[in-house]
Amino acid sequence: MAKKNPEQTGQTIRNIKEAFWKLYEEKPIEKISVKQITDLAGYNRATFYLYFSSVRDVRDQIVDDLIAQRDAMLNESMRDGKLAITPELTDVPMTLFRYGKVLLGPHGDPKFVERAEESVWPYIQPILFPDTPDIDDISDPQERRRLELLKRFYLSGILGLFRAALNNPDLINPTEIGRFMSEELLPRIVPQDASTDTGAGTGAGESQTSKPNERAESTRA
Repeated sequence: MAKKNPEQTGQTIRNIKEAFWKLYEEKPIEKISVKQITDLAGYNRATFYLYFSSVRDVRDQIVDDLIAQRDAMLNESMRDGKLAITPELTDVPMTLFRYGKVLLGPHGDPKFVERAEESVWPYIQPILFPDTPDIDDISDPQERRRLELLKRFYLSGILGLFRAALNNPDLINPTEIGRFMSEELLPRIVPQDASTDTGAGTGAGESQTSKPNERAESTRA
C-alpha cells in the first residue's frame, strides 16, 4: 500500500536507510539484522522487503545515492569542461563526511573506495592530463601503464587527504579540501601552461601527460 503514495514511499525508504546507518555507525554490517533496522525505523519486515532485498542492499542503495549526489555537485562545478572552485565543490567533502567516516573506516566497504575513485577520475583527468585519451583507449602498453600508475598515485593522495579530514579535522577541515587542492596541490603537479590554458610552448600533438616530469626537471635545473 505504501507504494501508492510516492511521498510516503520516499519517506519510508529514507527512514529505513537512516535506521540502517545509525546501526552501521556502531557496528559492522555482518552484525546488523533486518529486525534491528525495522525495529529502529518503526516498520515491519514486510515493509522492509518492499524496498530492499537485504541489509547489504540498503548500504548499496545509500552508496548509489551518495555517488549520484557527489557527481551532481561536481557537474555543477564544471566550467569549460574542467572543475572550478565553487560552493558546490567545496560542499562535496561535507556531504560525504558522515558516510565517508564509516565507509572508509574499519567496518567500511572496500568496494566503495574503488568505485568512488573510478567514478571521480573523469572529473580529475582533464585537470591533470588535459587533451589525453582515456587510459583504456591508449594503445601503447608502456604509456598506458605509466598513466595508470600516475592515476593511482593521484587518487590515493586525494583519498588520503579526505581520510585526514575525517580522522583529524583539526589538521584540515572537510570544507577546506577543495580549496586546498586547488591552491596548494594542483599548481605543483599541473603544468603552468595547461593550468592557465594558454598552450604556450605546447605543440598540438604533444602529450600533456609528459609535463609533470618536465616540470620536475626544470625545478632541479
